[in-house]
Amino acid sequence: MVSQLISYRKESHLTQTELARKIHVSRQTISHWETGKSTPDIQSLVLLCDLYHVTLKELLSSDAASMKANASLKHNRKLCIGIGATIIATYVSLLGSRWILFTYSMMLVSSFSTLGIVLSLMLIHSTSSFRLNTVGQLTNYITTGKIPVGRHSKISNRKITILAISGAIFGFILSFLIGISFLGWHI
Repeated sequence: MVSQLISYRKESHLTQTELARKIHVSRQTISHWETGKSTPDIQSLVLLCDLYHVTLKELLSSDAASMKANASLKHNRKLCIGIGATIIATYVSLLGSRWILFTYSMMLVSSFSTLGIVLSLMLIHSTSSFRLNTVGQLTNYITTGKIPVGRHSKISNRKITILAISGAIFGFILSFLIGISFLGWHI
């Protein structure tokens, strides 16, 4: 709840003193809440919810989400390592067609690509409740273990589609360049 209290106060562009005046407590009380030395009473929680236009559940939800995020962090880091490894293995398999039969190389490419997709879907499922909408938020969670707090904007389906198409185009271009540069493909 500490991170939520700080986040909502800062989103509202309030200092601790200004917030204290609005909900009729001292600045030291706000400081104690934000450092975890004490917690707001129910009356203060209701005033905070009214001030920030959030429900009590939204104000307190960070604690449950943070505990879940911390519990699954090690597993999610392993998934990210696996995804990175499958990306590398996919392109190494493509390069391998220079030394092994093309059919075997393509079987490896297909296998590693499929494994990467499965691992990616597992990561998406595992982190979906954390409202990680950007690569930056996901990277921050994986490196620091912290999930973003405060109000979350939902990423649009149009933006997801554009990113997916961009990723597919990038993968196609990279594969094509490897084929031309290292495998002797001709246009």
